[in-house]
Parts: sequence; C-alpha cells; structure tokens
Amino acid sequence: MKKVLYINNDQVRILLADLKKGEVKVIKSLQYTLEPGSVINGVLIKTNEILNILKGNSKLLKGATVVLNSSNIQIKNLDHPELKGKHFDNYIRKEFSIPNDGSLIYGSTSRKIGKQYKTIFMGVPVDILKSYLQLFKEAKIKLGRFEILQNGMAKFVKNKKDLEGHTFVLNLIEGNNLISVLIEAGEYVLTDRNRIIAEPDSESFIDELLQKLSTIIQFNKSQKSNNEISKSYYIGLDRDKLLALEDKSVGMSIGLDVVGFVDHSLHDKVGLSHFCCFMGLIEKKADINLMKIFKEQNKKQKKKNWGMIVILLALIVAIGGFTFVKVKNIYTENENAYYESEISGTANAKELTELIYKQNQTMSIPAIMKELNTAKDTGVDKELLNATKLLKVMEVAKDSVTVTRLEGDVLYKSLTISGIGKDEFSTSSFISKLKETEMFSNVEYSGYKSTSANEYSFTVVCTLK
Repeated sequence: MKKVLYINNDQVRILLADLKKGEVKVIKSLQYTLEPGSVINGVLIKTNEILNILKGNSKLLKGATVVLNSSNIQIKNLDHPELKGKHFDNYIRKEFSIPNDGSLIYGSTSRKIGKQYKTIFMGVPVDILKSYLQLFKEAKIKLGRFEILQNGMAKFVKNKKDLEGHTFVLNLIEGNNLISVLIEAGEYVLTDRNRIIAEPDSESFIDELLQKLSTIIQFNKSQKSNNEISKSYYIGLDRDKLLALEDKSVGMSIGLDVVGFVDHSLHDKVGLSHFCCFMGLIEKKADINLMKIFKEQNKKQKKKNWGMIVILLALIVAIGGFTFVKVKNIYTENENAYYESEISGTANAKELTELIYKQNQTMSIPAIMKELNTAKDTGVDKELLNATKLLKVMEVAKDSVTVTRLEGDVLYKSLTISGIGKDEFSTSSFISKLKETEMFSNVEYSGYKSTSANEYSFTVVCTLK
C-alpha cells in the first residue's frame, strides 16, 4: 500500500492506494481544509494547523511520500554525450548554475538512448526540504521520500498506454494559478507557471488560458520538433468552463484538441490536489532519492565543521589564547557570533529597534556592543530582551530577510519580529531557521503582504522559553 501526502494553498490531501498494472485502487482518501495562504508556491507559511493535522494522522503517514510543487524547484531533461565522474558533475553544475554554498539539494538519473544520454536533473532548495522535515519531526512522523510533481507526472505518463509516446500539454488549474507541463513523445520537456489575471468566472479567464496554450504551441514549433502537440488536457476546470474553453478553441482554430483530463483509474475527473496526490504513487529504482542526498550532504557538512574545529583547537594549543580570538573571528566570518558571548547588556524596545537599524546599516558590532554595555537598566525583562538572543535573531535573518523592528512584550514574554523578504520563500526560510535555534517555545507567523513587486513584509511572534 502506498501513502501520499500533498499540501497546497488551502488544503491537505492524504491518499492511501494500491497501484497494480497501471490501475489505482484507492483505499482511503482524506481532505482537510486550511486557512488560505498556509502554503504559497510550495513554501510552508502557516504551520500550526498543518502540524495538528499531521499529528492526528501520525500512524497513517509513517513512511509516506510527500509531493512537492514549487517554482523554486528545478527539473529538466538534458541530452548529452557520455560524461563520467567530475566531467559529468561539472557539466551539471555549469548547466544549472549550482551554488557551492550547499543551498541546493540536487540529483540526477541518466539512461542511454542510442549514442546519446538522457539525464533528468532535479534541484530543490535545501530550506524547502528542511522546513518539511522539521514539521514532520515535530509531528513525530518518519517520512519515506519526497517526490517532485513534474517527475511524478513524467512517470505517470510512461505508465499509461494511452499517453505513452504522445505529445501533449497537461494543464493544472487551481484558482488563478496555471501550471502547464509539455510532454513530447512521452518525455517531460518543461513546466510553465502563470498567474491568470482575469476572474475565474469571466470570459477573459478562458481567453487567457488559450493565450498561454498558444505560447506553448509556439515554443514547440520553434524547437523544430518532429513531435507536434496533438492535445491539451485540463485538470481543475468545472464542466461549464471546460465546454467554454473547447468551444472557443475551435473558433480560434488552435489546431489541436482541448479536452478535460479523464482517467477512469483515477476515478474519472479529479481535482488538482487529488491529481497531485496520485503523482506520488509511482516509485522506480532509478528515482532520485532527495531524502538520501539531503542526509549525505548534512553528514559532509558536519564532518567539514568538525574538521575546522579540530584545526582551531590545535591552533589554540600551539599559539595561545590571544590567537584564538583572531582565529575564531576568521572561522565564523561573522562578527555577531564572535561578540555574542561578550555582550551582557540590557536594552529597551527603543534601543533594540535602533540596534537593528544600525545593524542593517552595517554599523560595527563593537560599537553596538559598547552601546549595549553602557545602556541604563530600564527594568525591562532581561530574559526577554537579552542582547545575545537579539544578535542570534539578527544572525539568522542575515541571509534570508531584513529585520526592520523588534518589539518585546514583558507580560506575555513574547518577541515580535517584523521585516521584509524578497519573496515568500525567504520569509519561510527565516521562520524555519528561527525554530531551529530552539530559543522559542512557539513561532507564530502572523501573515505577510506584498509591499512591491519584489518585496514581502511580514510579522512573526515568538514566545520565549
């Protein structure tokens, strides 16, 4: 029996099913409604409600597959000559501009076709995987594996005789979000994600869907492919919208069939989240094991860190305590970490806000430390507004978001953090890192709003232990 979990913007889907000879036998299908905005573009934003659902199904979800769906995830098919060892790794790194900072978990699987090799590459930001693993750790659930939606779809197509070898577009619609996947001769080619501007119930909505389809058709033709698109399938449209889409496509002479996706093994027409769950059912020996890659990368990083610590200890013994201060500063490459243990001042809310402002203006840490050490004791709870914890928050925020304000509540022993991130992913990454510090008994995300095309403002309320 296969167990699959899919979490999207406003619901959690759990599917238990058997898969035999391409046919699905559903044993149990569960659906839970979430507050809209709980998950945005595959990034976990509001986790409390999700955590309660997971805890309520902890036994059921042991060893489950989690289907991930996000534009931050890379997946691509590559055709190339035979490459081995470092040559192959260098080719992959160059092709996908893979950073060396460990921020991307990636893997690939190849097969030989004639004299060429076809490689499927997948890359997932490490913070996405960590946020899911952290959530399941809190729910005391041991996961089986991660599946990427597009990869699951590629395997699904190969598993269906009526789709295998065909060239078509599979469109997944959820509200105003459109995901279009191009399959050529049964092989995954690309994913195109769009936001439909028109209201779902308007005629303009149908027009936009056809415009997006036209763009993919033009791409297919521009590649001078021998495989022209014959059909465009739609999942997530009700009957009236589908009929309107079919009628309009005929009038526009698009040149291919526009149809609703029907698969009786999936119990006729299914919704988007239901369909995404089914994409986690097929497991192959050649699958890219993201969980295994993530664990191996973590082990390598820990060994690297321990190696640095051994070197530092040797330097301490050989050179003496004064040099240790210098080496420690070089090792961390972060003045915050160096001065953290030296700071013992107390600051009120106003001084904290000023400190944050200065930190964002790259004011030197020694100057900030001096101000904190000479600040008058205002009677504010030292545990709540401890400078060490403040700098830890700033250190965590450094690579993810810009913190604009900290505000303490002595009565409720809480710390409210406000700031700006470049997108919802950076905000979620910051929240996950806050939880990992274990300084707080609870981290509550209070929501975000877009302040401009490339900025998201947010507020997080943290309860101190």
